[in-house]
Amino acid sequence: MAPRVKGVSVPSAEFRRITSKGQVTIPNSLRKRYNIVTSTKLEFISWPDGILVRPARDEGSFAKLAGLASRHWTVERMLKRLDELRRENV
Repeated sequence: MAPRVKGVSVPSAEFRRITSKGQVTIPNSLRKRYNIVTSTKLEFISWPDGILVRPARDEGSFAKLAGLASRHWTVERMLKRLDELRRENV
């Protein structure tokens, strides 16, 4: 859990060194928290004060998945399962 400063949640920081090949090891705690596994695509976003790294969103994949699942699941069942998965990954 992130430390709190006067009622405001402050993100915690972990430090890693970059290799001569430009590689960085993502801490295991963050890989687990954000479900980052082998071959997960990451997005690098340049901000004025640094770099934001996050799992890339695969646009359109949900629509494709929903189309396939609709043959077997109702919309209500799909939404319920999505809620379950969100709770597991918190």
